[in-house]
Amino acid sequence: MKQNIKLICIDMDGTLLNSKHEVSEKNKNALKKAKEMGINIAVTTGRLFCSARYYSDLLGIDTPVIASNCAYIKNKYEDDPILECPIPKDMLIDIYKIIKKHDLIVNSNSWNTFIRDAEIPEGHAYKTMNKDLPEGKKVNFI
Repeated sequence: MKQNIKLICIDMDGTLLNSKHEVSEKNKNALKKAKEMGINIAVTTGRLFCSARYYSDLLGIDTPVIASNCAYIKNKYEDDPILECPIPKDMLIDIYKIIKKHDLIVNSNSWNTFIRDAEIPEGHAYKTMNKDLPEGKKVNFI
């Protein structure tokens, strides 16, 4: 039978990762089988690029990483992104004002920096992940 599947794009939180931010053996085996069948795997996530790259590296995935809800797509170890689509500064300022008007916490990010106007809890996924990453691959915090 002809194989029609060429690419599997897999989300991270609640799909690839369990509640402990780990890839289960079942998921590892399924991805390994797909790779053996010649199917490309891409990590796709709302997370920062450097977080997605970490898990992509753990799984031996070589395709570009799709991060920040598709606003940032990049080959893992090339300098220039394939796609970079940030929110325009004037729009970001308007969004920030609305959020603050309703007394909400602001979270935003760049490809490698998590920005929050409140304390970042110790159990936060990025802080947990940073413990396993070498300098230069860690998420920065502001």
